[in-house]
This record gives sequence, structure tokens and C-alpha cells, in this order.
Amino acid sequence: MRKLLSLKHWQLFLLLLTGAWVSPSPLREIINSIALATLLLWTYSVVIYGHEKLRSKNIHCPLNSTFFRINIIAVALLYPFVIFDFSYGDSINLFDIFIALCGLYLLFGLLYATAMAAKTIESLAKGKEAHFADYSLSFFLFLFSIVGVWIIQPKVNKLIN
Repeated sequence: MRKLLSLKHWQLFLLLLTGAWVSPSPLREIINSIALATLLLWTYSVVIYGHEKLRSKNIHCPLNSTFFRINIIAVALLYPFVIFDFSYGDSINLFDIFIALCGLYLLFGLLYATAMAAKTIESLAKGKEAHFADYSLSFFLFLFSIVGVWIIQPKVNKLIN
């Protein structure tokens, strides 16, 4: 995973761009899954290796690593349920409610992981714990990673590697 942090911004962009692939249904979901896996592994690497760097510089930045890891794993596991539409018919059943709850947790997990990655990068850049006002731009760049990777990855290369 450390290899993802040393990629150039254009290499990471190409890996993430696979998520915009338009093709017949089963192939599209597989390719989108590769893009999501790249995004999750990149975010995970930024947070884990960034916090190692913060600890080595004696900068306090609280991270509930267990909760962070649970969210990353939950997003990866819930993604297939949300992306594949298994429901048939017009009526709402119990499985549709489960899919909706999975989608909500997927959104929460992605937002939490994105916020932790942005906070880690800005804490490394500032040399102290960052607050939301400090890392809000990085947060939105991580959310829109197709554009944000061009700005964030060079910063990651400089700060973590």
C-alpha cells in the first residue's frame, strides 16, 4: 500500500479514472469496483502512514484507528450490495430497506475516511493538529478525487515519502 503513496499524480488519476468507464453492466461494476478499491487503499494508506509520520514528529492528532479500519472494511463489503440492484417488482420489501441502510452507511464511511485523510494531510503540512476549517479544502478535494488527485498526491509525495 505504500506503493500507492509513491505514485505520480497522473498514475493515480488513471487508476481512479477507470471508475468512469461506461460499458455493459457486469463489466462496468467490476471496473468501478477496481476504482473504488484504489480510492479506499489510497485513503487508507494516507491515513495510516500519515499518522505514523505524525507520531514520529510528536504531533498529536487523535485517530480512532479501529473505527477508521471498520469503516474502510464496511465500505468495501457493503459496496456490492448497494451497486447491484437485486430488487424486483414495484413493492418495497425488507431487502430494499437493508440496501437503503447499507447505502447510508456507505456514505457515512466514505465521508469519515475522507475527513480523516484530509485531516492527516493538513496536520502534517501545518505541524499541528488541524481543525475542519484548516482541512475543508483537502476534504472536498478528496471527495472529488478525480480532480483532487492532481493537487493532493504531489502534497502526499512530499509530506509522507
